Amino acid sequence: MAPGVLESDDQRSVASPYIPAGKVASQTNGGNGLTAADYMEYEDNYSVNGMPPHRVVIHRALGSYMWDLEGRRYVDFLSAYGSVNQGHCHPRVVAAVVEQCKRLTISGRGVYNEAYSLMCKKLSETLGFERVAATNSGSEAVDFAIRLSRKWGYQKKGIAPDQAWILTASGNYHGRTMTPLSVSTNPNFREDCGPFVPAMGSTISDRVNRFGNIDDLRTIFENDGHRIAAFMMECVQGNAGCLPVPDGYLGQARKLCDEHQILFICDEIQCGLGRSGYLMTPEREGVRPDILLLGKSVTAGTVPMGVVLADNSIMSLMKHGQHGSTFAGNSMACAAAYAAVEVIVQESLPERCLKLGKVLLERLASINSPFVARATGSGFFCSLWLNPDPRGRVTGRRLAALLLERGILTHAYGDKIRISPPLNIDEDELWNCVSIIEKALQDLPNISERIANE
Repeated sequence: MAPGVLESDDQRSVASPYIPAGKVASQTNGGNGLTAADYMEYEDNYSVNGMPPHRVVIHRALGSYMWDLEGRRYVDFLSAYGSVNQGHCHPRVVAAVVEQCKRLTISGRGVYNEAYSLMCKKLSETLGFERVAATNSGSEAVDFAIRLSRKWGYQKKGIAPDQAWILTASGNYHGRTMTPLSVSTNPNFREDCGPFVPAMGSTISDRVNRFGNIDDLRTIFENDGHRIAAFMMECVQGNAGCLPVPDGYLGQARKLCDEHQILFICDEIQCGLGRSGYLMTPEREGVRPDILLLGKSVTAGTVPMGVVLADNSIMSLMKHGQHGSTFAGNSMACAAAYAAVEVIVQESLPERCLKLGKVLLERLASINSPFVARATGSGFFCSLWLNPDPRGRVTGRRLAALLLERGILTHAYGDKIRISPPLNIDEDELWNCVSIIEKALQDLPNISERIANE
């Protein structure tokens, strides 16, 4: 059964890898009589603007597949921006959340609870850090890391009060709350949001720290390292186009941070936990950051959660009463995280992603189309970049719309589209989707009319 077409109940039961033989995956609209047009109207009229959505209402998902209200199946090449490395609704994670929900949803940090204790131990031992801090999102994890780094800068490094800088790299994406927005270089994100939090960002003393440019980093450290508490970066910049740092950069950055007594923070919220082909992307060069940030797939897309990991020499600077929020470390999120991380390790998803990801990048780059400029990425965290079409027929937005018609869900970011399926996608399905993308690029120049969802 090809993606993007209507399926009967019997056909859907075959397509879903987690449904036992003989079982049927039912498809309804919830029995309330509402149509896809109704739901889209409600969201358009009652919700704030966000990322422009495809004009499709997703009803359910399982593994690498999603179904809309009409029963059309799509292969998910977006993975909710890296939130479902384990696949949608992984049965072990869902079971853990459901069981925890029946017993205890939240206790607050005013008492000990089993789920939080077990989650902290699991992540600490799996990822090799002494301490764990839970937040409600990746953006909150970034905020916590910045506060923690400044404490370290003042108490350990001796930076003058209120002068501790947090250096980032140009082209970054660390979130959209006020603190991470203050380090962003995206003018659209920052429009009419100032004034921003001072003493952080990719420009210091009029010097720009370009992503992946070790000479920029060295020069900035030599001139301003005395007032920099931490250097925070993504090992693969997602919103910039799934751009990995050049080979050798992470090792050199680690060395420079050590020489100048600067904390090295790796934001792995999008590309960590196997998506880049490594449990932690710095492992690619045998590098261990001082602070590691996780989110998204840390709970397999079930309950929102962010995580900060560091050793006790850093984490102990956060005293009682200085960190915490009502839902941070709630029992359901912790149960989800425990199961989600266990699935990633036990199913060897990073190793699988590294092996298939190398082939995926090669196949994307070799697509037979004059409009393919390049393919970038690591593991299953890739972008396909397009050459400009003078007639305006081949654009990222039109390609994403045509792929949706043909059963692949992805998104366009300007002249590029994201290629990020769940890490356990069926291999034959993966290569079939690459063929669909190639055919779409060959057909698109000949399609002059508007495409639905364009």
